[in-house]
Amino acid sequence: MKLFSTKNNRTESNREDAFHLTSISIVIILSLIGWGIESVRSKPSDLAMPQFLTLLDSWPNTNYSNSLHIVGDGDGTRRWRSVSENVKPKQSSFKNYPQFEERKPYKSNVIVPVPGSLQLNSMDSVYFEKLPVFLPVLSSRTVEFRTALGGFIYVSQLKEVYGIDDEAFDKIKNRFDPSLSPVSKLCADSASWKTLKRHPYIGFEGARMIERYRKHHESGVLEDLSLMPQMDDSLWAVWSPYLKICSN
Repeated sequence: MKLFSTKNNRTESNREDAFHLTSISIVIILSLIGWGIESVRSKPSDLAMPQFLTLLDSWPNTNYSNSLHIVGDGDGTRRWRSVSENVKPKQSSFKNYPQFEERKPYKSNVIVPVPGSLQLNSMDSVYFEKLPVFLPVLSSRTVEFRTALGGFIYVSQLKEVYGIDDEAFDKIKNRFDPSLSPVSKLCADSASWKTLKRHPYIGFEGARMIERYRKHHESGVLEDLSLMPQMDDSLWAVWSPYLKICSN
């Protein structure tokens, strides 16, 4: 009766050890899966997935790992014993994914140029994206606004781009060369109403004002347009750099 009880105790102990080992394995696997999901959410998948695969490749195969084995005793009973064994490293699954092998760690593409070195009227959106503040959205808006204007006259016009406030402008204003290249000008005496109204500074009302004036007046020089009844000094200062007389 005593022998039977001892065997039952050993069997029960073996079951508990097996249960603990299984529980630990499940917890580790769930932790790895959770880590992998969080990594994919927090960074691009092509950067997170190689790290996740590497971790899976390295677990649980280490050079020396403790594991439980069933061994037999002299009396015919079997029990769990913790032993240390040399485990051969597992072949990495990266050989099936060559695109990951050449992937370099993520590095920010943001650059800090030398003050006064950037040409505001000739930079493309790709280069804008590398600068602080701009990034993809503001880069696209800046290029679209510059195209609509015909070019920037002053670096301070960047503040007119939606999303670039005074704080953001202060971070980048000194990076641009203040001597900007000439802008593209509209023919005030011959451009169509549709062409004039597309300019951000002229718009619908401004195009109609120019069209009405030139129907009754010939403009020999650009300054003649400053005599329009609704024209004032501040409006003329904004318009004049983007207009020219083409008939002469």
